[in-house]
Amino acid sequence: MRRREFIALLGVTATCPQVLRAQQSAMPVIAFVSFASRESRLQASWYHAFHERFFDHGWVPGKTITIEYRFADNDRSKLAKLAEEFARLKLDAIVVPALYHRREFADAGGSMSYESSFGDQFRQTGIYAGRILKGGNPAEMPVQLPTKFEFVINLQTAKTLGIQIPAALLARADEVIE
Repeated sequence: MRRREFIALLGVTATCPQVLRAQQSAMPVIAFVSFASRESRLQASWYHAFHERFFDHGWVPGKTITIEYRFADNDRSKLAKLAEEFARLKLDAIVVPALYHRREFADAGGSMSYESSFGDQFRQTGIYAGRILKGGNPAEMPVQLPTKFEFVINLQTAKTLGIQIPAALLARADEVIE
């Protein structure tokens, strides 16, 4: 290979990564929504756990990923507004703790909730309280784990966000809000 051909090849090879990067699509955008307040997230273990594992995969905010943060400030009435806002944005994903631990969140506009039945928990509490008042020793009573769970899907929110809920998942829901 002649010297000029080698230098030309070297020049093309050196600029190839920039050309390839220019042809890639725009930086992915994800939305991170939380019922909590913006200030409380910094102390929340779930916030740090998510980011720790997410960043382990090589994502760097502002360089390889854009993260749009939204917070409901502990106000359930803001959830529906946040869902509408996300529907307008061009998002690649929603980090959606949108699966909440209380059905009230799904009622207020969250997409889903999965929780142990409060009614069932308080029935069990009533049994234990009755046993204790009749002389039962709490130390001898077994720890009870929840056995009944309720799964609620807010189909209206899913449609607003453009999320298609599979029929199999809808069939498993205890309640579907339409």
